[in-house]
Amino acid sequence: MPDDGWRHLAMAFYPDKIVSWERLYPFSLYNDFDPWFSWHYLLSFLLNFMDKSTVPIFVNSIVYTLLSFWYYLAFKRFTEVSTIYTIIFSIGLPLLSFRYFFLRPDLLSGLFILYFLTLRNKKILFIIPLLYAPFYYVFWFYFGFIAYVTIILKDYYKTILIVVSLLFGFLFYSYFDLDGYLRIIQFVLNNDFLTQSYSVGESKPFIIPLELKNSLGSTNLLLLLVFFSLTIYYVLKPKEILLKYVILFIPLFIIQQRFLNLLEPLFYIFLIHLFYSSFKFIEKNGFNNYIDRIKNYLKEKTFFLDFPKKFYFFITIIITILFFIKTFDDYKKETNLLEKTFLDMQFIKENEYKGKRILFSSIGTYGYMSTYLNPTGSYIPSCSLGWVTYNQKDKKIYFDLLSNNEKITIEDFNSFLKKNSPDYFIIDTNKTSNLKFSDKSIRDSGYKFYKIMNSKLIFRKL
Repeated sequence: MPDDGWRHLAMAFYPDKIVSWERLYPFSLYNDFDPWFSWHYLLSFLLNFMDKSTVPIFVNSIVYTLLSFWYYLAFKRFTEVSTIYTIIFSIGLPLLSFRYFFLRPDLLSGLFILYFLTLRNKKILFIIPLLYAPFYYVFWFYFGFIAYVTIILKDYYKTILIVVSLLFGFLFYSYFDLDGYLRIIQFVLNNDFLTQSYSVGESKPFIIPLELKNSLGSTNLLLLLVFFSLTIYYVLKPKEILLKYVILFIPLFIIQQRFLNLLEPLFYIFLIHLFYSSFKFIEKNGFNNYIDRIKNYLKEKTFFLDFPKKFYFFITIIITILFFIKTFDDYKKETNLLEKTFLDMQFIKENEYKGKRILFSSIGTYGYMSTYLNPTGSYIPSCSLGWVTYNQKDKKIYFDLLSNNEKITIEDFNSFLKKNSPDYFIIDTNKTSNLKFSDKSIRDSGYKFYKIMNSKLIFRKL
């Protein structure tokens, strides 16, 4: 896992050491309220049956199985793709949805949407949103969008289920910590104000420029995209339910990268359905004279043989399998790189770093892993968990650190050091190349060079 999964594992496995997000991440907006407490309870519950290293494998295996089963179900219900292709795609396509395997609780949001749109059994449909709501604190956003879609599609039974589940979700969080939950919701609704036009990871829009989102605001942009998708919907008047879903979910595809990642399976199956149905149509009727001429031209060439249809069928299967093998190999290389990073960061477990405040020169996988390897430490920066109430200058430096911005100057970095007063600060030489300083400038800031560990320059407070 390159990111959030490590800190979710840390919170699940070492709650007594971490205590709260505020303790783990200074200036965190989450304070002592853990909005993902149900997810962390679930992960910690699994420790009763397996060791710590097995939990991620077990969870990702379940997620892979659920994604695979959804693809099989969706192919059967929404497409005419043959059984052999359905099986191959159902096994291989989950590999493309890499964000589902980072142990982030939002993966449940994606699974909820996919299954709620696809299943027909009324009892299961009633249970799914009730199970999902306690595990993700912004369930109301997904519920709201699903309700909008079901109203447009005149699927009022699902709309009623969503409304009932919405009430249940609010009652659930109100029972555990109403004040903490309301505070978190306030921050979520003030997202644009908190980020102040800075780009924070997956909140970036897809295709459209970030500047457009910043100028319009997230709410106005979402409304504009809803109007855009509705216009397409009523102009095209699609008959296929799969095309209806794709058009109506355009706003989520575009407004944030995180939503696109969750809804990718819906988009993939639509593209395959479109390609497959087009291929079958051309195979049966021909496309036009131009296509016929191309076919005739190829047949006239002696080096092109007139192969039977089964040949092309097997060639397609082989190409598909090779594509998935290549994807799997890419995963393996990424895993090896992550394993190396994990081994490189073992030094953070040493006693001298326990209970210390540590500032990194950029945010990366090593920072996320540190929370798992040394859950007693405190870390800066901390991605969206750290939408702090700094002054404007310090907030800019903070977001420059988040985005690995090489324009950050040593003067800004030194002022940020004084603001946060970490016990150690660590510069990753693989990511930060613009910080130029002398031993005197560092000592003037109250620090001294300590040692080098695996391409990390470590400085300690005097």
